[in-house]
Amino acid sequence: ITKLHSESDAKKWIENAADGMVQACSDLSAGEEGDADHDDDDGWLPLACAAERMIDFQYGDEEHCADVIALKLSFAMLALDRCLADDDTSDRENQLKQATTRLNELVIKDDSNDTTKRMLQIAMQGLTHAEISLRYIDTNSDAIMRDHPLLLAAVMLSGECAFAGLHVSKQIEMCNLQLEADEKVALVELMSIIETTCNNIKKKCTSVIAYPHLRRVKEYLTRLGKTIGSMKGRADKRRKIRNQGSLDSWRRTSIPLPEDTQDDDDMFEFSQDSNCS
Repeated sequence: ITKLHSESDAKKWIENAADGMVQACSDLSAGEEGDADHDDDDGWLPLACAAERMIDFQYGDEEHCADVIALKLSFAMLALDRCLADDDTSDRENQLKQATTRLNELVIKDDSNDTTKRMLQIAMQGLTHAEISLRYIDTNSDAIMRDHPLLLAAVMLSGECAFAGLHVSKQIEMCNLQLEADEKVALVELMSIIETTCNNIKKKCTSVIAYPHLRRVKEYLTRLGKTIGSMKGRADKRRKIRNQGSLDSWRRTSIPLPEDTQDDDDMFEFSQDSNCS
């Protein structure tokens, strides 16, 4: 789309297409008695299932067109807003606006090339929506967990935003696109918060045998947490391989130097402990 139209026109088309798909998947009836969605009276689960099946980011490293990723992410964000829109007291929307403004001003540099800038925008947008929405679900779990289909849908849609951001982050890394140090830090912080919040929500999902939707929530969050953990593990392994055999590596292990605080060449610099039990 962006190859045929201006960036603003392509963005508008993606947003309109995503909105149309959300409308088509909304207010659908619950399933038959005995079906997995028989209790989904408000029709939340079709939105989550549509987002999950649009593109599968959870397996494989295939590259996807940025326009396709942006379309899925736009759908997931609009559907997530619809799921969590009933709480008028929530400041989630304000947090999203503030976070987007902050990232645009402090993280996304004007001198970045177009490819890096757009991919970073998509990654940040997906991870930011996931982080704020999952923290909202965690904070308001007592109310949201009364409606198990809504909880599952909101978690899945938040997760699909996160998977989109993780996928693009991986593409940035594989393509050796250059990021500023604060951009790398922002990505790492978002992933770490999402991972911690996943564990918090999982701990609240009790009685999973009696309530299948809670089991599905826990399984989905485990999958998301492990995906983040595996990215951390690969980054740490690559750092060790790259440093192996170098004189600088020997000096680091033998003589601690003041400047040896962090390797800025690594996009993700953290331990392999993912805490995703």
